[in-house]
Amino acid sequence: MKRIILSITKIFCCKKGAQKKSMFRGFRNLFPAKKVTEKQLHEFVRSELEQFLKHPELCTKIREIVVKELEKRKPQTGAGVATNITQVAGNATQQSTTAATSSAPSAVQKKSNPHKNDKSLSYMSEGWSVVAGSVIGNGHIKGNLPCQDYHGHKAINDKLGICVVSDGAGSAKRSHEGSEFACKKVIEYGTKWLNNNNLESIKALPTKEQWAEVARKILGKIAQDLYLKAEKENVDMKVFACTCMFVIYTPYGLLTAHIGDGRGGYYDKDKKQWLPLFKPHSGEEANQTIFITNEWFKAKELGGVPLPETHVIAGNIDAFCLMSDGMEKSVFDCAIWDEGQQKYVDLNRPNAKVMDNLVQALRKKFEEKEDLGKIEESWKNLLVEGTPRIKNETDDKTLLLAINSNQ
Repeated sequence: MKRIILSITKIFCCKKGAQKKSMFRGFRNLFPAKKVTEKQLHEFVRSELEQFLKHPELCTKIREIVVKELEKRKPQTGAGVATNITQVAGNATQQSTTAATSSAPSAVQKKSNPHKNDKSLSYMSEGWSVVAGSVIGNGHIKGNLPCQDYHGHKAINDKLGICVVSDGAGSAKRSHEGSEFACKKVIEYGTKWLNNNNLESIKALPTKEQWAEVARKILGKIAQDLYLKAEKENVDMKVFACTCMFVIYTPYGLLTAHIGDGRGGYYDKDKKQWLPLFKPHSGEEANQTIFITNEWFKAKELGGVPLPETHVIAGNIDAFCLMSDGMEKSVFDCAIWDEGQQKYVDLNRPNAKVMDNLVQALRKKFEEKEDLGKIEESWKNLLVEGTPRIKNETDDKTLLLAINSNQ
């Protein structure tokens, strides 16, 4: 048993793809009497772990072996360091300001700054205030790839505006262009719709059916624009593959729409709880999703989630957030251990403690009229190295947070 667990642990602790593949081949030596395919091997690992988790004494043994193995690899994996995002909100500005004003930058900084192209925005008003950032992940830095996330915001006035986040597909060569294009088009078409449908004069939100039709047209038009862009540049449309999620905030509630993965949540002040804005689109395979460049308009749903998924959320909304999947494990309850089911489950809800701390810290900065440039720097610093988990994230990271200043 120890040999099996040790082999599994080595595989899962290994970061390098080639080395991991080699370990998988070595793992086959456990079965000298017959040939084992990669698929069969994965199935064996999964079934063995499920059996182990049914017995407390085995779980204890697994823990001992895994801890020892992780200790050996501590310099490479950074395992065992506690994650505490709640500490970041209060001191992120101080950390980023210190880094920015240092008169003697390190040799590493002089050579190159992988975060020089990270993007951020901030907006402060008597109604809604917004901050957002998109920073490159470790995997893209090592692979010499650009940050493929993008975000956007436009305020029509203090009480009405549009927020959007897009995550470019890692396998698509120009997905960073696609995500930027999608965000800008959402704002363009969303603004046009808002100007043509004066919600403040109507003093009401559209019906679910009305909004679903509007959102589908907006996303469909963006997909069409990407197709024309690809045709003009003589490339496959899929090189621009990206997800798209957006929120239109109003005095009466929120209008949401999305295609792909990523997360979104909001705080309902009347219910006094954080709730999800939508459910990410995911297929049967791990990390499988759908992009705005796919033929989503021909399908009704993916993984039980409508395509696109749209919602009209009326009520007393205090704050909302949008994020790419690079931030979900740090901000969302999406991998929580369930004792009854004896497995990890996705609750698809914002982590209340994390979000409350972020909202409280950001609201204070807005109330004190802190310089927007400093707010953006502290927000980017949070996304770069706010916690060990965030710092070690391989994927690009985007987090947008909007706060209702009237609350």
